[in-house]
Amino acid sequence: MNKCKFEKRLNAYLAKEISIAENTVIENHLKTCKICQNKIKKLEEEDKLISDFLSYYKEEKISEELQAKLLAIPNQTKRISKFSQAIIKFSVAASLIATFTLGIIMSNEILSYNSDIAFAEESLVDIGSLYSLAGE
Repeated sequence: MNKCKFEKRLNAYLAKEISIAENTVIENHLKTCKICQNKIKKLEEEDKLISDFLSYYKEEKISEELQAKLLAIPNQTKRISKFSQAIIKFSVAASLIATFTLGIIMSNEILSYNSDIAFAEESLVDIGSLYSLAGE
């Protein structure tokens, strides 16, 4: 089967998605190329089939009950979304409070630990001075 380099651009040509200059080139090419002429016919037939298929479904009527159910879906989603947002906000706030509280507790422990070290150092100094007094 023969191929033509213009075949790849025929869809764009039919959809009018090409420049005026390219459109002129393809139109002139179509006058002489049987491969592209056949391809254009096939593409146009496919477009017609698709259009007919879509127009059939455009005429279909949806029951009022189904329409009501479909229209209610976004409202349900929003409620779930707002609830989820509230849970997330609560979780973030609880995490911040827990972190703050643990920070205070840990800082008190560190300060207490530091004061114990300072007391122990003072005690060592006192013991050292007792030894020095005893040695005199």
